[in-house]
Amino acid sequence: MMFYLQFIFLSVIVFLLALLRYYLEKQRYSASLKCPECGKPLQRIRRQAWEHILSFFLPVRSYGCENVKCNWQGLRIKPLKSSKFGKPSMIKKN
Repeated sequence: MMFYLQFIFLSVIVFLLALLRYYLEKQRYSASLKCPECGKPLQRIRRQAWEHILSFFLPVRSYGCENVKCNWQGLRIKPLKSSKFGKPSMIKKN
């Protein structure tokens, strides 16, 4: 009985992660590698330990704004090959 409950719980978690990934990949506002606050280009930065763990479920990359005054940092999700936008999605980190 307990095994079935664990299986159902894990299945729901996997489904919700897949749904979250699909939703984030389809966001038009995050289709470019420009800063969402100032519009300057973004550059890759080193990921933290929790971002490596997150990348097992969602393939994320960490970016920071090149503008020193802006100092925006955030995560971009690498899109699926079937994504029609072809650019990474975004999750704000700060």
